[in-house]
Amino acid sequence: MMKNLQLKKRLPKDVFSVVRKIGTLAEESGFFAYIVGGFVRDLLLGVKNLDLDIVIERDALDVARLLRKKIDFQLKTHKRFGTATIILPSGFKMDIATSRREHYAYPAALPAVCPSSIRDDLFRRDFTINALAIKLNQGNFGQLLDLFDGCRDLKKGLVRVLHDKSFIDDPTRILRAVRFEQRYDFTIEEHTKKLIDGARRAGMLKQLSRFRIGDELILILKEEDPLRCLLRLNKLCGLDFIHPSIKLGRGISAGFKRAKKYISLSDEALDGWLVYFMLLTCPLDAKQIRGLCRDFSLTKSCQQRLEYFKKNASGALKELKGKAALSNHRIYEVLQPFSCEGVLGLTALTESRTTEKRIRLFLKKLTRIKTALQGKDLERIGLEPGPKYRQILKKVLYEKLDGKLKNKREELKYAKWLSAS
Repeated sequence: MMKNLQLKKRLPKDVFSVVRKIGTLAEESGFFAYIVGGFVRDLLLGVKNLDLDIVIERDALDVARLLRKKIDFQLKTHKRFGTATIILPSGFKMDIATSRREHYAYPAALPAVCPSSIRDDLFRRDFTINALAIKLNQGNFGQLLDLFDGCRDLKKGLVRVLHDKSFIDDPTRILRAVRFEQRYDFTIEEHTKKLIDGARRAGMLKQLSRFRIGDELILILKEEDPLRCLLRLNKLCGLDFIHPSIKLGRGISAGFKRAKKYISLSDEALDGWLVYFMLLTCPLDAKQIRGLCRDFSLTKSCQQRLEYFKKNASGALKELKGKAALSNHRIYEVLQPFSCEGVLGLTALTESRTTEKRIRLFLKKLTRIKTALQGKDLERIGLEPGPKYRQILKKVLYEKLDGKLKNKREELKYAKWLSAS
């Protein structure tokens, strides 16, 4: 039994109010409504999770429209999938879907779906720990629905599939099994492990679309400790389904550990997963990386950051490691063109204390130094606007980085000298 109070404590006040109203509407209109999936699992584990999915045994779009007459929210409908997204004034989002069953026309295919019961909807899910639901109807509000012993597996710390064809129908579940196992420090149940091995021997992962592999790989790289996931995945089925050249050698493993440290310390807004992706694809050449970006449908921005890192990382590390003294402005000049992710990637790759010290200087000090001088100041001293502005401002910045200019007056004096020379 899930107490009403637990939901009330876990959910924001406005969200709990909507969930209550969904239960009331379900009771009044003669259908059943449930919270399903990861939220329920994490509620039982005491893990924070506000990713809320509602499943109802009725047309989700109709119910969402009925609900909108009673509550103020923005509604986005997805007619193709028979789902809707509720966006509350606070910005909180929750998805509503019709309970459904799935049919796979062939192994590794995307499923065809049709409306069905809550039992079928829960049975189509990947693991027993994700096949849990909370009833929302007024008479049973807060009660746990556990049709496949998900609670038992949560208590035992087991990741277990719901049926023997699970990894044949959808081989991405192999990656998810590893992800959940490592995230919660669980164990993949023995029979489930045998089914993974059978799917591996049948080559099921290689039958997946590259796009789906990319999606699941990125989710792994977004985990708190992606190295653990990758080491486990490598042990269970190898990593050649990602790319034949990708290997988890000592260098990459050590790089992942350093990357985790620096990502956690960084106060920059960055795509942490991309740092790991840069390290993982180090054995690939530029052409292979472009192919992987295309296959995984990565954004143009991600591709540009990856390609620049691949092309310039080796040269940057060589210069930063050198014993010769480097001015602050030269350190800046070497590192500034890299993305935030690229700079952290360099830090993760190096074992040189000199290199690490110089990168730390760049991140903690040099990136914060700006010129007081602006283009309008150059215009005031009689310079015509044009490309020369950028050249002068860059030289002024470099002098300031090296500690040779202390204030705007000195910057302006130096700029006048540059413009006259």
